Amino acid sequence: MAGALAAMTLALGWRVLIVDGVERWRAQEVEKELSALFDQMPAETTLAMFAREEPRAKAPEVLEQAVKRAGGSVGVQAP
Repeated sequence: MAGALAAMTLALGWRVLIVDGVERWRAQEVEKELSALFDQMPAETTLAMFAREEPRAKAPEVLEQAVKRAGGSVGVQAP
């Protein structure tokens, strides 16, 4: 995902990235690879990330913090 966010695009208008499986990400990876990119993401970019959490697999808390710091929102849907 870091590569997709950093990649240049020739498309005009909104850019939408959908990421599934963020419950498998590690906090260190998010801090190292993504936190700075969230702060630099153009306003015309929509990023939707999905985590299917269970007791053994949860999205890193640092990811939620980075999303909120970048002005995004975090939603939770009960099963």
